Amino acid sequence: MAMAGPACRFLSFFLCFVACLIVMESALYAHSWCTPHPNPRGEAAFKQKTHKFWEYQEQSNTWVEISMPFNLMSCINGTCTKVGSIKQPQSKHGRASISSQEKDTDPLLPIRKRISLARMSESSVWVTGQSGSIYERFWNGVMWVIAPHELPTAAGYATATFIVNTTILALSEAGILYQRR
Repeated sequence: MAMAGPACRFLSFFLCFVACLIVMESALYAHSWCTPHPNPRGEAAFKQKTHKFWEYQEQSNTWVEISMPFNLMSCINGTCTKVGSIKQPQSKHGRASISSQEKDTDPLLPIRKRISLARMSESSVWVTGQSGSIYERFWNGVMWVIAPHELPTAAGYATATFIVNTTILALSEAGILYQRR
């Protein structure tokens, strides 16, 4: 039994009008939830906090300290391009001052800086906590789950977690790299 009169048309028009208002209002409020675009004048610049860097040499299967300045290269299909460089720390009065670098450390960070965050996919995040434990946070289809992972006892604490393709790597305090199996 359908209503086909002016009251029915008015009710339909009114409901469509209210629905349009709700959609428009939610679109306007959704815009205000977005993060603001970065100000080009006030962009944060990264500051070099260390003066020792290491490079992995596949021939010797070891990590070797690099000398600065060091060019960061990106190689794809045999074509290499320079994407950045690591520069020598600025010196005061002709020589580098390590003590001034130590005084310039960020007071907000704890002394032991073994916190890392690595994103594997939209549904998996790996975190190394300040305690040295490794936690995986993943979406199981219903809710977020936190699963702890530990390095072998002899390895000590984890300082960082890395993800290369789908391989999970963890770095211990001793500088040993472990692969999750």
